[in-house]
Amino acid sequence: MLIQITSVELDFGGEELPARQQQKIIDSVNNAIYKVESEDDIADAISDNCGWLVSSFEYKELPGPGIQTEIL
Repeated sequence: MLIQITSVELDFGGEELPARQQQKIIDSVNNAIYKVESEDDIADAISDNCGWLVSSFEYKELPGPGIQTEIL
């Protein structure tokens, strides 16, 4: 499935990263598009991409190959 991250909260594990750097990392994840096999794979895909653990996320599923959408 093809998904777009709409909101993410990352666990910076007590690292003393400046707020600006934390926000830059979060911004790089928000609106990112991932191809995953199932919903269970989303957090791992995000973590693999940004290098931080995911506390929570929201996403929307995007139309992909084989998915037809009707335009009204």
